[in-house]
Amino acid sequence: MGVPDFPVKDNTDDVVAVTWGDTLRWTYFQEGARLPGDGAEAYAHYETGDLAAACYRFGDGSVGLIGPHPEADPTWFEDADLFDQDGDDWRYALPLVKRILS
Repeated sequence: MGVPDFPVKDNTDDVVAVTWGDTLRWTYFQEGARLPGDGAEAYAHYETGDLAAACYRFGDGSVGLIGPHPEADPTWFEDADLFDQDGDDWRYALPLVKRILS
């Protein structure tokens, strides 16, 4: 909250522009995180350029972090009285999930 130029200014549910790889999608957002760049393998960015999803080395493995909610199904949007202008986003998070599992 309170991030300059970020479209969400409070903890209200919203939809924000997220670029997953090379694809711009409108993705459900509720109090999501801006992720650190150090050591990050980027998978998504907010319109501000901040990291929205990334993979990090952790010990002998990896950990993935995602700030927005690509897993949000239509009920999330209905409950928050929001419109999903481009449909489900879960498949855009799959490259990150596959990377973590490899």
